Amino acid sequence: MKIACLQFSPQVGDVENNFTRANAILNKANPEDIDLLVLPEMAFSGYNFSSLEQITPYLEPTSSVTAGYPEKVGSLSKSSEPEYYNSTVTVNKEGKAIANYRKSFLYYTDETWAHEGPGFFSGKIDGLGNVAMGILLEPILRAETTGEIIIVLANRCGTEGEATYAGTTSVIGIQDGEVKVYGILGRGEEELLVVDTDELPRAKIVSQPRPTESN
Repeated sequence: MKIACLQFSPQVGDVENNFTRANAILNKANPEDIDLLVLPEMAFSGYNFSSLEQITPYLEPTSSVTAGYPEKVGSLSKSSEPEYYNSTVTVNKEGKAIANYRKSFLYYTDETWAHEGPGFFSGKIDGLGNVAMGILLEPILRAETTGEIIIVLANRCGTEGEATYAGTTSVIGIQDGEVKVYGILGRGEEELLVVDTDELPRAKIVSQPRPTESN
């Protein structure tokens, strides 16, 4: 599988410029050569909003963008307030939204404006197989398969206010105590990471059992 991850440094509230900068990096790749494209959490709006009032102009209706985004869900009842989520949406090659996930474990920055999602997403997606989604501080995997588990970690770099992001976007595979590193970006590198998990990894980390101490 050919996987691409965008790593860049979006600025809070500067949506148009964030789109422009992201496109400049994404245009380096041929879309026909990519099976899956992953972008960072709240990639175009920025992340460090201090309140619901500050983020309100950037809230999107359900499934209208193709990356991590701040979502507003309208209420069906006039007496109820709308709900807000830190969400991610998966869009297939035809442009159809096929999966939407709402962050379940909120960081303190999220708690200033977002509701907690109902639970973690896992399911089968055509062309990708069994898929699980998570945002930031959430469980990565459980050992429920005998095959290799591919983990895609798409992070941002740069700074937002007082927050500095670590970058190091990476694609790894885990199987039978062995970790394969298919690709990784630098801490401050604004780039598109493209890997093919059918090719040999760049590095391997193998877990060795501890020797038994003799009496």
